[in-house]
Amino acid sequence: NGERLKEIRESNNISRKQLAQKIYVTESIVQSWEEGWYIESPSSGEVEEMAEVFNMSEEILRNIIDLPEEDDSDNNTTSFVDYIDAGVRAVKHIKKKKNK
Repeated sequence: NGERLKEIRESNNISRKQLAQKIYVTESIVQSWEEGWYIESPSSGEVEEMAEVFNMSEEILRNIIDLPEEDDSDNNTTSFVDYIDAGVRAVKHIKKKKNK
């Protein structure tokens, strides 16, 4: 749940930009997760980094934000191009919202 992720981030006094920098994604991706219109859920690596930033276990973070447990049988690596693509989609979505 994106709202819960936002609550955790804010309770740790971390901005979207700071979280994005700490977990190596764009601010737009963090915003997309928080607003619930993301293309992909955070990867296992991103969840691991966020859990470290928030000083909690990955399992607890996954439960709080309603992410399913990682399936080890599926390799969910996200390429740099996928990050850029998701960022571009996020920017387009934000521009659409601003123009309404």
